[in-house]
Amino acid sequence: MSFGPGTQRSLLLAAAWMFGAFFVVAAVFRGLDASQDTLAVVAGVFAYGFIAVAAFILVRGWRRRGSDAAGAASRFVEGHPGVEGAVGAPVEVGGPEGDVPAGTGAAQANLVVPVSGPAGSGHVDLVMARIARDWEVLSATLVVDGDRVKLAEGLNEAAAEDD
Repeated sequence: MSFGPGTQRSLLLAAAWMFGAFFVVAAVFRGLDASQDTLAVVAGVFAYGFIAVAAFILVRGWRRRGSDAAGAASRFVEGHPGVEGAVGAPVEVGGPEGDVPAGTGAAQANLVVPVSGPAGSGHVDLVMARIARDWEVLSATLVVDGDRVKLAEGLNEAAAEDD
């Protein structure tokens, strides 16, 4: 299961805060000459607290991971060799434009992603579908100087290449 950098960053920050808080509380208890058993109980409370916070952060990240159609569109365009071949390298990808349906159920989005490079500029027309929380590209067409170039068509083209 993959989570975005925001979820990973939140998890690391939560761990750092919990460790820092434990360090301060443990130092205070040591200053008060608390027993090792008391410190062990405090450590256990902080450990269970961290598990609860981590579970919350991971569930929140899991729920959000399928909502980023613009990110999926940008990653597809940046990584496609046909785009680099048409506009040259390095490819500069603009922000996707279009309406993305809200919610978490199945949906379709039509996005336009501007691209440019040393050899020219144009845009990529994408038809995307949200399936099982993740956005997938169903079809993509690169338009450069009025010429239309069909890019990979997601699952349909992949199945045709296997035959």
